[in-house]
Amino acid sequence: MIGNGFDLHFGLNTNPKDFEKYLKTKSIYNEPDNALDFFRCYGVDWSEYEQSMANIEFVEFEEEHEQAPDYMSDHEGDRDGVIRDMEMLFDSLSGAINYALTDMVDDANAQIESYIINDSKYPLKLFNADDAILSFNYTRTVERLFDVPVEVPILHIHGFRGNEDPLVFGYRLDDKTIYPSYWELNEENGDYYIDKQRQIAYDFYTHLAKQLKIDELNDFMNGLNVCEVIVLGHSMGIVDFDYMEEIEKGLNPKRWLISYYEDHEKDDILNRGYSFTSKIQFCTIDEILS
Repeated sequence: MIGNGFDLHFGLNTNPKDFEKYLKTKSIYNEPDNALDFFRCYGVDWSEYEQSMANIEFVEFEEEHEQAPDYMSDHEGDRDGVIRDMEMLFDSLSGAINYALTDMVDDANAQIESYIINDSKYPLKLFNADDAILSFNYTRTVERLFDVPVEVPILHIHGFRGNEDPLVFGYRLDDKTIYPSYWELNEENGDYYIDKQRQIAYDFYTHLAKQLKIDELNDFMNGLNVCEVIVLGHSMGIVDFDYMEEIEKGLNPKRWLISYYEDHEKDDILNRGYSFTSKIQFCTIDEILS
């Protein structure tokens, strides 16, 4: 199992600070701030990447951009304009996230190609014919930097820029995710133009939730005979908790061998509440690559 820490191990510029640099280059419709500053204004801390989007200060976010229409105008377009403005705003926010992400991944893939050209040690040996690879990364790291036997199945569960898949990015939606109390789907105040703007804002927030590909994961695991799950560079964070539990249920491995970078990460993982905690052992990526 491959996570972003694996890319970082090879010096790829895919950490949250890199993502922020790309967000900073994206403009937002009708706003003076770039996308990075805009999201920061509403409590998004990108140090947690996508899960941080669950913490948007949504009430303030929506209220500050809601506009009253020109009710005195005889032209419907004057009244509908506030709805179009809200649509354009949230379309630009979604676009900023998507374009920043794809730009970062494309540049990381270019880094990978430069490694191949400039360093004769690639491709590296790591994978065996009876392995299976589940990648949470969007990059070509595995395919280009390693000699992967042709019979090894590979699934990029969050999409893959190698074949232009849509990239899955969003926070984990569960029963602990709290939406603003006044923001129920059916709550209306009787003003079409205001309610429509609120619905657009609400849809934006809810659509930021990650759409899990559980069926695709189960299809990938079908027929695999796995005795060990080796986790390279994945934080085992809450955003992918459901995937990990599905893997445990579907494969029932004897051991989870999980890489760590700093010592505190081991306690973080053990305290996360996984059902397979007793099976976990730790190592470093260097220990596995050697």
